[in-house]
Amino acid sequence: MKIVDKYISKQFLIILLTSNLLSALLFLLVSVLDQLSNLLVKRELTLFQIFTYFSYQLPQIAYYCAPLSVLFALILTMGILGYRHELTILRVSGLSWWQIMRWPLILTVVYAWLMYMFGGWLIPFANQRTRFFEREEIKKQAATAPIADLWIFNSKDASRQFAIYIPVYLPDKNIVRGMAIYELNADFFPVREIQAKRAKYLEHHQWRLKKARTFSYSNMAAPTLAMEKSLELKLPVEPKDFFTFQKWPDELTLPELSGYLKKLKNFGLDPREYQVELQARYSLPVACLILFGLGLGISIRLKRPQGIYLNLFYMLICSFGYFAIMAQCLSLGKSGKLPPTLAAWVANIAFGLITAYLLLSRERS
Repeated sequence: MKIVDKYISKQFLIILLTSNLLSALLFLLVSVLDQLSNLLVKRELTLFQIFTYFSYQLPQIAYYCAPLSVLFALILTMGILGYRHELTILRVSGLSWWQIMRWPLILTVVYAWLMYMFGGWLIPFANQRTRFFEREEIKKQAATAPIADLWIFNSKDASRQFAIYIPVYLPDKNIVRGMAIYELNADFFPVREIQAKRAKYLEHHQWRLKKARTFSYSNMAAPTLAMEKSLELKLPVEPKDFFTFQKWPDELTLPELSGYLKKLKNFGLDPREYQVELQARYSLPVACLILFGLGLGISIRLKRPQGIYLNLFYMLICSFGYFAIMAQCLSLGKSGKLPPTLAAWVANIAFGLITAYLLLSRERS
């Protein structure tokens, strides 16, 4: 690595990491000021508990600030080089934009890969801890809080697979109200469907179902219906599993998210919210590269040293526009008004086209 490469890379990396940390802390500070009085007075949390709670949120905020940090780091680095006339010297000496910016680009690629890894594994863990803290320490719900609207899939035995729907589970009574059990064969053909008004867990995976209706299906015969006041059945789940399976999409790691999506599709259930989350995990690291190109396209139009202030203004406008489009499209995707893949990638596509225009139409003088 040449001396000039080391100089530019060091400057870019310092600004990148600093801007990511400061932007995350700024957003976190707004959240702290908004919730501090409620947590201290109404919820009666200690300062250490409050610090712990917000520290769980910091990785998620820093993750979302990553593309903004790349854009800010590149524009500020180029602005500093221009202000000191170092950029003019480098260009006059015959260096192309690629030769000047190659190491910041390499660092951005590494940074985007790290964001992919963090988004796939670290961020879901932090989100789990955040929601656990909210449930246990803030809302004081712990193990007595009801669990509602939960699907559990068990496919360890390929010849006997289960999809179990839990409308409401009451931990204090150890009862599920309105349990629905779907048993499928290896081809995901429904073999049996059981609907119970109430289900109580006994022990060793044994359940007692009350007012159960059993539908049996066969390829060769019409479905049959059997009604029983009480039915004991062994299922591959127990109440402690409910707390394990009760995860939001952003609490699932990439392997868990992919596996859960596959199960939802196999059982014919609506997977769009999980598809949007999966695509968003891929689109945000790519956004780091797109906003790098956008920052470069803006920066190379710097005509005067004071142009850095105008470029920073452009940076703020672009950042606001990108995140506004991204947030709105993700919301539309989860509501079903946009296809999941398009919802997660439309902001990247739009800003990618702008980036391509800026880079391809730049003045080469």
